[in-house]
Amino acid sequence: MVIYSIKDIEHLAGVKAHTIRIWEKRYNILEPKRTDTNIRFYLEEDLQHILNVALLNNHGFKISQIAKLNRDDIQKKVAQISDFDDALDERIDCLTMSMMELNEFKFNRILETNIDQRGFEKAMEEVVFPLLDKLGHLWMSGCIKPIHELFVSQIIKRKIIKAIDEIPINTDTNIPSFLLFLPEGEKADLSLLYLHFMLINNGFRVTNLGTDVKKSLFLDASNILNPEYIVIIANDSFENIPLETYLNEICKKLNTSTILLTGYQAIKQKISSTRKVKVLSSLDEILYFCNKLI
Repeated sequence: MVIYSIKDIEHLAGVKAHTIRIWEKRYNILEPKRTDTNIRFYLEEDLQHILNVALLNNHGFKISQIAKLNRDDIQKKVAQISDFDDALDERIDCLTMSMMELNEFKFNRILETNIDQRGFEKAMEEVVFPLLDKLGHLWMSGCIKPIHELFVSQIIKRKIIKAIDEIPINTDTNIPSFLLFLPEGEKADLSLLYLHFMLINNGFRVTNLGTDVKKSLFLDASNILNPEYIVIIANDSFENIPLETYLNEICKKLNTSTILLTGYQAIKQKISSTRKVKVLSSLDEILYFCNKLI
């Protein structure tokens, strides 16, 4: 059983603790449980109910009106908003609520609606990335569990892979080629997949080796493909290993490829650009660099 403090509810629902207390006392929206020392706490069904109430309230329903509805009626009205409302903040709230419930059907339906209406790239920028930013804050505040992060990331990964597969592969050898991979110890592949999508969507040739790739395997691929550019993302890897040593070792074995390096460890370890390594601060900066090649 997962329990939440009023501070957790505040972070997740975006409703001030003071407001939640008023809703409880004046409108009897919900009744918190209490510990033996009289500290209030909430269960998952309480959180889902507050998320529903907050969504309706943000959508123009007065709290006095919501208080007269039973939970089933509230859920029906929320479902209508989830299906038809186009406000981005409310869509993100609906996705958050679906995540908390691990409701894949609802999460997928909202996400697919945004992709159909905006196109994949715009849906990622306007909906998915803001959602991931919100989840990052919720993770740091301890409001969500690893299963919630896993639930969301797996669905988004499937969407990116589907979008990649729908783009024809460019076989024009006059177009620059890219080799993408995450080094050993690096497993968060959403950024890698999205970069893959953006590069092929802009007409580049791309080979993606995936995550947790050993140095010997990457070098084998590099010697076979001889790509113009190799993209390395180092966030969690190289926490206790000098990144510069790794770069020096692989640069000695590369032919003419240029490494485009980004990630937290590149910044933390103050890696400088060289003739073979170009350090870029973000994926956006990589994309900006790449688009100038066309």
